[in-house]
Amino acid sequence: MECVTAKVQITQTFNEVRNFSYKRKNEHEIVNSFLDKILELQGKITEDTNFVFSLVERFEKLSWIDASNLDEETLIVLNDIISISRDIHRTMIMRFVFLNKNMRDMASLHIKEFKMSIDDLKESINDLEYIHFRMPYDSRFQEINERIQSL
Repeated sequence: MECVTAKVQITQTFNEVRNFSYKRKNEHEIVNSFLDKILELQGKITEDTNFVFSLVERFEKLSWIDASNLDEETLIVLNDIISISRDIHRTMIMRFVFLNKNMRDMASLHIKEFKMSIDDLKESINDLEYIHFRMPYDSRFQEINERIQSL
């Protein structure tokens, strides 16, 4: 009788060990899937960062356009671009806060670059607005500009 009980215990132990070993050897699929998701997240952050940096470059070019050569319709479009870009900036800030709080360990360098792009976007939006909508009506700027032009 003891032999039968020992055999049952050994068989049960063997089955548990075998099942555990098999499950752990197949966990690499779970780990690979997790790592793929991290890479996907990093790719999406990089994609957003590149888009924002491309906006910054475009806005820098737009800021060099002579505002006096723009008609009212074009200024309205430019104003819409600024407004929509401010909305994009707010959305990106919320995304940054979420990523920085929850995903920093998985994509810290990507998140830092993303934050830099967001900061640059804010600055370029402000520059664009100031150059095309505030400076043309600033009397001190106009006076200084006329002095420079007369040199």
